[in-house]
Amino acid sequence: TWQADLTMQRLAWGEPFVYINPRDAAKRGIKEHDWVRVFNDNGHVRVRARIHPALTPGQLILPQGNEMVQFEGRRNFQAPILVHINPAQLVQYGHLRFVPNYWGPTGSNRDTRAEIEKI
Repeated sequence: TWQADLTMQRLAWGEPFVYINPRDAAKRGIKEHDWVRVFNDNGHVRVRARIHPALTPGQLILPQGNEMVQFEGRRNFQAPILVHINPAQLVQYGHLRFVPNYWGPTGSNRDTRAEIEKI
């Protein structure tokens, strides 16, 4: 929505990525900037790995709301997330039409179990 704003452009990394704990990365043979697949029974997404020691082992963070066109197969960072919808957010506005896993009601974004593997 705000991608034309200069401040927001300066915050963007240019491509989707996931933060992973160094010990978890080492166990899986993942190095900084490797392509990885984050997946579970709900879906998967292909992103770059960023090693970050501040994460608790077992934790992954996909920190940016990247555009769907940046992902292989037009998936996005929400693909593995099972969204619990707040019905109040289903109200349609004249200029907005919701599309599942792209533009829609907000769900909980930090409660999904997922696995990660090097591609």
